[in-house]
Amino acid sequence: MRRLAVIGAAIVAIDRITKIVVRGAMIYGESVKIFDFFRITYVENTGAAWGFFAGGQYSNYVFLVVNLAAIAYLIFNYGKFAVDKYSSLAWALVTAGALGNIGDRIFVGAVVDFFDVRIFGYNFPVFNIADSSLTLGGFLLAFSLIKNATVLRRTEQQR
Repeated sequence: MRRLAVIGAAIVAIDRITKIVVRGAMIYGESVKIFDFFRITYVENTGAAWGFFAGGQYSNYVFLVVNLAAIAYLIFNYGKFAVDKYSSLAWALVTAGALGNIGDRIFVGAVVDFFDVRIFGYNFPVFNIADSSLTLGGFLLAFSLIKNATVLRRTEQQR
């Protein structure tokens, strides 16, 4: 548990620092090309992932409340999610990612995004460290669920 807390705290800190640097060094909407497929582009998002539901007068507040409720749920139900090392890490990644974006909603009024990836003719929605943590945590949780379901099924078949 201690190692997971350190990982989560590191993700939140790196996320916070990178967002502060981007906001301090760039003008809103500015884009700096790093590679052909990767840019640093400063944007803010008051909606959900990929800007869904953004722009509403109260969308930032709605998502702040939803994120706070999700964090509370995750914290109080840690034991239900952390059934193996993969799901424990997934829990830490999702919690850290949510906390990172909650910080933006509280202190900035929108989520600061800056990773701009363009691969194979597709321009991905701009994202940040917290979003990456949430996504990786989600995939890891899915892996853990599939792995545990398979182990459970094998155990039941052996009986």
